[in-house]
Amino acid sequence: MSARLAAVLLTAGLWAACAGPGTPGPVSFSQPVVESATDVADVDATVALTTGLLLAANTSRDELWRTLEERLGPRAARTAHGLVVTSSSRAPTVTLAVDLRDLSVCRDPAAGVVVGEPPRVLGCGARGLAMLAAFVLAVERTDDVALLVVDDDAVAAPAQAWVAGGGGIVRHDDRDVFDLGVVDAGVLDLRLRLAGDGADLDTVVAAAGRALAWRGPVRLPRVLQDRDALLPRGPWPMAGDPAERLAASSSSADLVRARCRLQSPPTPSLARLRCHVLPGVREDDVVADVLHAIADPTVLVEREAVTPPTSTSWDAPLVQAIHRRLADDGVLVAPMLEVQPRGSLCARWRQGGAACVSGSPLALHPAARGTVGTAAESVDVQELGRLVGRVDGVLRGLRRSTEGG
Repeated sequence: MSARLAAVLLTAGLWAACAGPGTPGPVSFSQPVVESATDVADVDATVALTTGLLLAANTSRDELWRTLEERLGPRAARTAHGLVVTSSSRAPTVTLAVDLRDLSVCRDPAAGVVVGEPPRVLGCGARGLAMLAAFVLAVERTDDVALLVVDDDAVAAPAQAWVAGGGGIVRHDDRDVFDLGVVDAGVLDLRLRLAGDGADLDTVVAAAGRALAWRGPVRLPRVLQDRDALLPRGPWPMAGDPAERLAASSSSADLVRARCRLQSPPTPSLARLRCHVLPGVREDDVVADVLHAIADPTVLVEREAVTPPTSTSWDAPLVQAIHRRLADDGVLVAPMLEVQPRGSLCARWRQGGAACVSGSPLALHPAARGTVGTAAESVDVQELGRLVGRVDGVLRGLRRSTEGG
């Protein structure tokens, strides 16, 4: 163990000695903390591991891998795609996955320090590495859970996976809501070209511009209709038609309005677009939209490739286990549609037949949201205790459902 890592773990240990016997309570940004069943040992273990991972990651990516391999021992195998930790004796009930490719790392030497009152763990990438710490602890405690730390393209699909992805627990009105990614938008690649052998850059650029600018009618995916029905009434969402509310919201507009983007600069005879295909929308509808927007018979619209939308059923055992466990904390779980240029890790695994969800059941105070991805990013120590309790609770609930108990 490096001297710097030992110093951070000592800091976490000193905090634990001073923190006393209090235990973290349900998520709340406006109510006093009350007791929950989370053991203070869970808080200590999660804080110590999170601080170590934060310091390692902000030192170098190699240091993070070395720290993980040292911690996980012979169960861990490094592959071209990342780190795989296998179950010791049984086929895994679920694979816990963390995608490090988009992890924010600021090379901050102070990362991993426990500061403030109430105490919090400071460091760029704190949210993602807190989820990694919770998943590591879960794997170490059970023999039917696997861990995958991804640093390259996706590997073969597990039967059931939980990816520590974006989102998290956020405040809507006076309710805490967990955005659980169960649906990914599909992708349709289109080629705009001039009929015959013509070459006219102005015409191609103008046609591509009209295709990108046109938005057309909102076709609201079912998952967003379900989300809208679940969320509390009040200041958010605003009154009015659900589709228009979501289209007007800065957090949802891109999901239902942004249709296409350029893949590369147009040439005198060709422009390539990548368009989102939302659940319930046919490829033919997207092509018809683009043709309508271009309104130029000299420009042909041709399909190059398509990746259909993917989804995991809301009735899937893993989804229901997350739903029930967070309900115990007073957190509402709502389905979320994800839109990424090449699809999320879950999207690729669902194409292989897996049940997969994406989301981190970790709450950040609204005032701390602007610091995510910076050296000022932090996670409340009590929230770390809640996090490991939630992961453990979900796994217990999932195990009971698969065993029929």
